[in-house]
Amino acid sequence: MKPRTFLLSLSLFLWGCDSTNSTAGTNDETTTTLATILRPDGRPAAGARVLVYAAGDTQTTPVGSGRVDEQGRVALVSAPKAGWYNLLVKDDSGRAVFEDSLVSDGHRLAVLNDTLRRTARVTGRVQVQPQDKPTIAWVQLLGAGRYSNLDDSGRFVFDSVPAGRMTLAALTLVAQYTPTFRAVHTTPDSTFDAGVISLVYTGIPQVQKVSVRWDSVANTATVTWNAVSDSLVTGYTVYRTTQTNPGTFSPVAYVDAGTSWTDTLFGANGSLGKPMDSVQVTVRYQVVAGT
Repeated sequence: MKPRTFLLSLSLFLWGCDSTNSTAGTNDETTTTLATILRPDGRPAAGARVLVYAAGDTQTTPVGSGRVDEQGRVALVSAPKAGWYNLLVKDDSGRAVFEDSLVSDGHRLAVLNDTLRRTARVTGRVQVQPQDKPTIAWVQLLGAGRYSNLDDSGRFVFDSVPAGRMTLAALTLVAQYTPTFRAVHTTPDSTFDAGVISLVYTGIPQVQKVSVRWDSVANTATVTWNAVSDSLVTGYTVYRTTQTNPGTFSPVAYVDAGTSWTDTLFGANGSLGKPMDSVQVTVRYQVVAGT
């Protein structure tokens, strides 16, 4: 947290890529599902690209691939091992199909009959703690092979997203945060706004809106701040430093209730001694939440 600074003489100074990986096809797709994928005009979607992802996986590399054959059936190079998967089918015209939570018994993937549709856009913004920049995080459409970095304001955009239900995950490698999820339901030729996603913070939140009010008559500085909305926070420690020792902050008070504290600086009971009418003194404060 940046210190809040004031000058006792006259003034007061107060201290927030979109990518799709695919696996090259081969000419020996052999594992064929019984379901059919059609074009909007009802013809088989022959030649459309097929990608298989592990359901809920953050990996952008598919675990299987193939093509739609001349009859509209999904032909894979090999069936994925037993488990749950998502299926993405897309053609050269930009139409696509996304099917989630499909089961494989290790021999065949249970694909559903479906029709290629026009795609959608997904937008939103990720919010982090004020001491961090949004660019520490990124977002992924789980099990779809898609991710996007964030701009300086935390915004992201996914284009060409297949219609359907997906899960959006906000992720970071910073240890004080935990993955945060948002349900996404897209429809063709539309934009789904995921809104503001506050990345869940597991550390002690930074105290916000610290300010200092100087009373030249009483020789006091009153420090105020916003309460931290966290059930683990039990109080606040106020730290202070002066221009004579600017690199070291020392604790001067602990406040277990309330969001203000008054520091008497000068006078008989002042912590900095007698008044100094002709000397400019810089005093800085910090407020830290504690558990």
